[in-house]
Amino acid sequence: MKSMEIRQLQYFKQVCEDRSLSKAAENLYITQQGLSHAIQTLEKEIGVSLFLRSKNGVVPTEAAANFLDEVGDVLDAFEALKTKMRMMAESANGKVKVSLTPGAMSYLVPKLVSEFHERYPKIELKIVENPDTLCESYTASGDVDMACTTGPVANEALEWFPLFTDDVVIMMRKDNPLAAREILDFKDLKNEKFILPPREFKWHDIIIDRCNEAGFEPNIFYEVGDLNVTYNIIKENCGIGFMHKNLAESFGVRETVIVPLAPDKKLYWHLGIVKRKSAKLSYAAQIVAGYISEISGENEAFAGRPNSALTPSYTDAHGGNVIRIK
Repeated sequence: MKSMEIRQLQYFKQVCEDRSLSKAAENLYITQQGLSHAIQTLEKEIGVSLFLRSKNGVVPTEAAANFLDEVGDVLDAFEALKTKMRMMAESANGKVKVSLTPGAMSYLVPKLVSEFHERYPKIELKIVENPDTLCESYTASGDVDMACTTGPVANEALEWFPLFTDDVVIMMRKDNPLAAREILDFKDLKNEKFILPPREFKWHDIIIDRCNEAGFEPNIFYEVGDLNVTYNIIKENCGIGFMHKNLAESFGVRETVIVPLAPDKKLYWHLGIVKRKSAKLSYAAQIVAGYISEISGENEAFAGRPNSALTPSYTDAHGGNVIRIK
């Protein structure tokens, strides 16, 4: 059975005040159908009828009157909790240093440098871009408080909190003969020029290993860590590159095309947050981790395969997640 939600109680209280589903729906900025469904669900959960319906509106039952007294106490307590969380969030301060991979930078930085500062002006957030292997080493050494980087993470000194995964695709010019294929395997890439990330990126060795398993040594034409540069090189017909699907789609398809790789357990894009096992994050750092998780959930690019392993312990007064990482 679905657990009762604060939202349902707020809806119930509004209907009691307005004595009309249509008026309450208007005040709540939801559809009347959605409101009616929420009330019916609430009635099923508590096992009593809350309203008598008629052409002139709705009338609370005796059970609803008793229930309303209790609901009022719950909602008052919830508002008090929100006020307390708001005060905690507004008083949160300190310096937090985060290392991000280039892929994470593409998605997270716009909001981390604008909206985050507006929401938490007393938190000084410093962001540095690094390859994924350096994100891990800098986190392990304590040079950064945490990192948003790609997994899997094998470093025993680190804890890994996965956010989501994405498929890996191959980007190439539209006039490449392989562009017409619906799916590609590594053996199909034997004669292509490869644009790979440098050795500091995990994908570098993984892609080379997969080529070797397919029976050839890849022709590495460029080693580039900047994804925008990779895209521009591909546009000039200087090779093929590997990207995670949603980022590749964001570049547009005027000169290029993306072709899926055959399912490969060794090659995928898995983003998450890492921290040192021996270190407890400050409250400010927990807010940053929660905000990164929040952005991940909001961005349509992340809607494919979210990972629920990183779960907020509560929501702050601004609606943002505060991650409790021990």
